[in-house]
Amino acid sequence: MSKIEAFFKENNTRPETVEYIASTRFTGADGKPIPWKLRRVPTHQIEEIKNRTNFYADSDKIMGRFAIEATIASVVFPDLRDQDLQNSYGVKKAEELLYELLNSAELDFLKVKVMEVNGYGEDINALAGEAKN
Repeated sequence: MSKIEAFFKENNTRPETVEYIASTRFTGADGKPIPWKLRRVPTHQIEEIKNRTNFYADSDKIMGRFAIEATIASVVFPDLRDQDLQNSYGVKKAEELLYELLNSAELDFLKVKVMEVNGYGEDINALAGEAKN
């Protein structure tokens, strides 16, 4: 394989989706927690979210806004836009559903996992610090 072929799409080792247990409260027939499926959001979509949320502005709220929008974009399963699922919780938006499905700690851990899936790695604290500077 030539050096350039290493960059061909078929040689990209990135997984399509990652499974993650966001909560132990949702279980299957076997009693085991049902994993959520997370995808890597395409770079252009992450950039759109950054622009829309003023990602690099000096505010923790803005970092939070970016994280929640990136999380919604990353969650493949459960489908946060599913009308029946939203109706079961009496909500009309993916964000509202996410807040109903998870408690605060579960949501925080999910956001960290989403950042990792999207290439921010384990250094999420440095990223938050960068957003403040």
